[in-house]
Amino acid sequence: MFIAALAAASPAPAPSPRIHRWPDHLLPSVQPATTSGPGRAPESGSSPRPGRAPEPGSSPRPSRAPRPVPAATPTPKPAPTPRPTPTPSWPQAITIHAGDQRLSTGPELGLEPVQLPIVNRYTGPDGCWLAVLSRRPRGAACQLGPDTYLHGLVRVQGAYDDDGFAKPKGFKGKPKQLAAEAGLQRALREAFPAADDAWPGGETFLFTPLLDPS
Repeated sequence: MFIAALAAASPAPAPSPRIHRWPDHLLPSVQPATTSGPGRAPESGSSPRPGRAPEPGSSPRPSRAPRPVPAATPTPKPAPTPRPTPTPSWPQAITIHAGDQRLSTGPELGLEPVQLPIVNRYTGPDGCWLAVLSRRPRGAACQLGPDTYLHGLVRVQGAYDDDGFAKPKGFKGKPKQLAAEAGLQRALREAFPAADDAWPGGETFLFTPLLDPS
């Protein structure tokens, strides 16, 4: 009874599939593909395989332009540094010969060599020298007269006139009026404090051969 029930519960076996064979005369005639070997020419009448056509609506991809190479920027040459004009080195003292209330720029009989100090208040090319004259014998280089002493020279901006007389810049008077110029007196007294009563003398052209800058 159990076996009968199991048999009743078991599914019926599936039917065997039926194989249907189409008749040969109803099958489409399909020629096998011919594979051409290497070096084999294509069959006559056949055309080469065309390339892949672009899809409709698509534009051809533009070729990529080569990236431009930036031009080399020339390095500017530095401007030449101008050379400064050398400032003449004017002498700070010269050797003269003096004695017996006389003086000379060269050796003479009866004259002794002495050092004449110089203060270069102006160092430009257009200059002249003023004699520092005083009645003070202390600190003087030599004596020029009964009550006149030469303490030194001071260089100022100016020039020499045709007579060899020093004319400072701005001075418009006559040579005899130079000694009374208050501004020049003050400049000489500042340069030579021992000559606190100094006045300028313009007859200094005779010293110029000894005053060349080094």
